[in-house]
Amino acid sequence: MINNRNLEEENWTFIEVTKINDKIIKDLIQNLDKELSDDFYISLESLIRIGKPAEEELKASLNELEHGYNFKKSILNVLLNNIEEKDIERSLLLQLYHTDFTIRANAILQIEQEKKYKYLPYLLPLLEDPDDSVRWALINSLINLNLVENPLILKKLEARLNRETNRVIKQKLESLISGS
Repeated sequence: MINNRNLEEENWTFIEVTKINDKIIKDLIQNLDKELSDDFYISLESLIRIGKPAEEELKASLNELEHGYNFKKSILNVLLNNIEEKDIERSLLLQLYHTDFTIRANAILQIEQEKKYKYLPYLLPLLEDPDDSVRWALINSLINLNLVENPLILKKLEARLNRETNRVIKQKLESLISGS
């Protein structure tokens, strides 16, 4: 008699690297089309962990995108930069894109406290984070690191202002933009 209970209790979140194929990688990349959600963050974390074997598919997906997919382009660039950049701490990057919003917000604060400017390209996509506290932490970190005067960052903050639904964050963005 087969004991199905052990199969149900099995932790299926880890797959052997040797079993990862192009289809799995393509499915993970396709999950990046979804709204920011647990599936999105789990797929992103998986692709970060896969690293080099996912590089060709990531580049192919990036090349296929039209101009209207700026968020997905920035996420694909985050993944590709992670593969190419040896100086980035993988654990901190995994925290930035963790499924738990408190871990994401704390990672932003850690980057701010340690003044790790090299993480800026990894931080900016989080302006689109679904959680208000992550966006709030990021905006305040950009202010505290004196980065809001940067034209690229200011442009991204202006774009966020048009989509922001949280009144407090919207007011903060308005005062930042009008004060620059």
